[in-house]
Amino acid sequence: MVRGLPQHFISKVAKWQSLSATEQGLFLQALFLLVGVRCLLKLLPFRIWRSLLLKLTTTPVNPPVNPNKTKERCKQVEVSQVIRAVEQSSRFMLGVKCLARALTTGILLQRYGFAPALQLGVKFEPARGFVAHAWVVCSGNVVIGKLVDLERYNLLPLQEGIFL
Repeated sequence: MVRGLPQHFISKVAKWQSLSATEQGLFLQALFLLVGVRCLLKLLPFRIWRSLLLKLTTTPVNPPVNPNKTKERCKQVEVSQVIRAVEQSSRFMLGVKCLARALTTGILLQRYGFAPALQLGVKFEPARGFVAHAWVVCSGNVVIGKLVDLERYNLLPLQEGIFL
């Protein structure tokens, strides 16, 4: 034990050192992207944020010159590693909501060659009124934002082609 440093700090450093370079990189990407997404959500009006989201999510991704490049990129990172990085980076920021996590996850998954889809839903609860939720589906599975009662949410109609 290093003198003068709190034990929890030392354990965090040890945990960081135990991560692979890929996992460390994913964590840092997720953390900085999450900060950026949260700032945009807080600072920009909905209509501008929605417009940016539509541009981001409907712009076709140029296929690589070498089709095996995307496959290689996907093999480098697993969906579970991206999810873990987003969940861990969310712990460093208070008040991170499902929309920021879903957008961050979707952007990272797309960056690594996956085809995520952003889902937004609402439900009505008598005690709370309307409740909204955001989640990401990839390869037919909810990868982030899964709730026990997710099927009770009514999907909001997004324009066709809104994928992250």
